[in-house]
Amino acid sequence: MAFTVNDYRDLYRLLEEHPEWRADLRRMLLADDILELPRITRELAESQRATAANIEQLTQRIDALTVRLDQLTQRVDDLTVRLDQLTERVDQLAVRMDQLTQRVDQLAVRMDQLTQRVDQLTERVDQLAVQLAQLSIAVNELTASHKVLTERVGDLIGWRVEANYRERPYAYFGLAMRKARAIRLDDIPEVERAREDGRISNRDWRDLLALDVLIQGRVGVAERARDVYLALEASSVINRTDVDRAFERAEILRGLGLPAIPAVGGNEITPDAEALARQRGVAVSTAGALTYWPEELG
Repeated sequence: MAFTVNDYRDLYRLLEEHPEWRADLRRMLLADDILELPRITRELAESQRATAANIEQLTQRIDALTVRLDQLTQRVDDLTVRLDQLTERVDQLAVRMDQLTQRVDQLAVRMDQLTQRVDQLTERVDQLAVQLAQLSIAVNELTASHKVLTERVGDLIGWRVEANYRERPYAYFGLAMRKARAIRLDDIPEVERAREDGRISNRDWRDLLALDVLIQGRVGVAERARDVYLALEASSVINRTDVDRAFERAEILRGLGLPAIPAVGGNEITPDAEALARQRGVAVSTAGALTYWPEELG
């Protein structure tokens, strides 16, 4: 029989009244695949949500990778710039290395030349060393000869000075003494008697015998006039030793009761010897002139 509109309405009403019949009706009216569509749709929706979440995570990771890529790109750019700079510096260093190599080669040539010159100079120095040794021997011989000659000349000058004072005492001391003349020890009786009586020791006697010149003369005027003896030490250059000897030998004569005056004579006198002579009252004659005479002698 035919399915009318009223029948449809009755069916609709019944389904409203009995909802549980709807599932049975759907199973009757629809294929199994269509019935699975809700479940499949739910699963697809769930899968879509999971895919969206994965896409979000991938998007975040891609963003992070993009940032890192940008950073790496910047670092690569920086490294590229530095590499370019290093390349330029390496090129410069290569140029400098070439220049240095050239200079080293030049220095090597100069070193060879200098080595050759040093060898030549070494040979020359060895020759000069031999000559120097020979010259040293010759100089030593000349020095010894010069020393001997100097001593001989000194002795000759000393003898000449001593002879001048012995031969011409009045020329040197005439301004302070009258009748100045050189005498010998045995010309003085007091010395002879002291020698005979043993009042003079052998040491003092040897000192008196070594006296260069003994001069007798008169000093003072009128009632103060008296005879005196100059105990003179003569030397080309008068030093402190000459002053000491003259003073000590005059003291020996004074010990015998003789009016003895220490004196030194020569061409020149050292400053310290002159100061000592004035301190000890030793008469000084230099360069032919009486340069110091004790005031107490008048």
